[in-house]
Formats: sequence, structure tokens, C-alpha cells
Amino acid sequence: MFFTTALMTIMVEALKFHNYYTHDFGVIEEETIMFILCTILIPLIWAIHPLQLCHQHSRDVHYGHLDVSQHEANHLMADYHYDMGKRYAEILEMMWFTFLYADLIPIGAFLIFFGFCLYYWVDKYNLLRRSSLEGNISGDLAVKCLFLLDLTLFWRFLGQLIFDIQIRNGATTLTIIFLILSIVYIIIPWESFLELVNSESFKLNQKTFTD
Repeated sequence: MFFTTALMTIMVEALKFHNYYTHDFGVIEEETIMFILCTILIPLIWAIHPLQLCHQHSRDVHYGHLDVSQHEANHLMADYHYDMGKRYAEILEMMWFTFLYADLIPIGAFLIFFGFCLYYWVDKYNLLRRSSLEGNISGDLAVKCLFLLDLTLFWRFLGQLIFDIQIRNGATTLTIIFLILSIVYIIIPWESFLELVNSESFKLNQKTFTD
């Protein structure tokens, strides 16, 4: 949500209207408010955990009823399932949002760091005390998220390029070079390259029972 709003702000307020300081809520003011909301609102929502509250309310409503199956009863008695994919997505969007505006609003990085600390402790409490684990956590998900995390390099220099052109009288050569390098880094299939470098071939050695 926050990253989508950040992209809309860049496309509308920055690129189209060049609205950084012209009236009360330009790009800087809007995104500073978004940083504050992102720091406080997401940990607060998960501290309240409305999904778990709804699940607990459903459990209280059905408590003592004999018209539920064993599978439904097991689902009601368990806590709300822990969705690792949703947590990864929220963290990635916060990272992209931070790096996109890091050059324009440096204080946003400190706010998001504080928000990550709150998010960590709230999420840890939810995982240990208010969630049930299901078979929805895999290594493939972590690998894909690591690849998406690399996109922070691209957003960082794309944001710097836009703001340099808009409010700093032109982009620097170094920014363009780093942007090109970030694109090259993203499109290189590093996983295949590492598998090729670290590949090992084994020869089968057959032995008889007497050996």
C-alpha cells in the first residue's frame, strides 16, 4: 500500500506537476507523513492483530455447538495461521519505499529503522503467542524474496535520478552509472552462475559385498 502510494506520488506530484514545495502538501510533506504512518501504523495493526481477534470471536460464537465437524473444530481451536509470505511482502515494500525516497527524505531511513524494530518484536510475539504454523513456509519463498530485495538498488538510484533532474538541475554521471549497474546486476542470473561455479561431479564407485 505504501509503496504503491509512493509510486503514484512520484508519477503525479513530481513528474507531472513538479510539486515539491508549491503548496502545503507537496512530495516531501506527503511522503514524510507516509514514512511516519509506515513506521507506526503497520506495527500497531499487527499488535492489535484484527485477524486473530476475528478468529477468536468466531471461536467464541461456535463454542459449545455440536453442529461443527472435527476438522472445523480443530481449525477454530487453533490460532490464526502465520503467513510468512505476507510478512516478507510488507518488509520488501517498506524497503523499496525507503530506498526510493532515501535521497530526498534522509530522515525516512531512520524512521523505517525504528519501525522495523517495533515490527520485529510485535511479529515475534505474534509468531510465538498468537499464531499457528502451517506448511506454507518454504526455502523457495526466501530465495525469491532475496531476489526482490536486490531491487532496492534499482529503486535507490532511480529515485536519485528523478530528484536530481527535478530539483537539482540535472543528473550526475555517477548516478546514471550506478543506475545502469543496478539494472545489470538485477538481470544477471546469479543463481545459475553460482550453480555453475560450485558444480561438482562425482564418480560412482561400485563395491562388492566382500569389499
